[in-house]
Amino acid sequence: MFSISNGVIVLNEGEEIFYGGNLVGELSDIVAYSMTFYIQSGSDNIVLLSNSVIDMTGGTIGIAGETGKISGDVLKRAEEDDLQNNLYFELKTTNLDGEENIYQLQLTVTEVTKTKDS
Repeated sequence: MFSISNGVIVLNEGEEIFYGGNLVGELSDIVAYSMTFYIQSGSDNIVLLSNSVIDMTGGTIGIAGETGKISGDVLKRAEEDDLQNNLYFELKTTNLDGEENIYQLQLTVTEVTKTKDS
């Protein structure tokens, strides 16, 4: 169906960047969609990045490609701890027949740290 690849979260002192990566795969006959990256924290969802597209011409749109990027104060310290097992991607679509579908992926986070040279 689809997957997310090449997403990156940079958490350096004074720099925070969330790049959702690339959506790989294709759904057909889509006229509207929204993509949301969020952290599930208890019963709350903390949205990190969200965007949507609606075709107003009567045609269809592709969903594959870049999912977006945001920088600034993206995460709070408490939310950083939740990244490892609680980062999700949600795709909501509407097709030509008006049928709505919701797809959710739990994303895997791998920590990469840079050490200072001695």
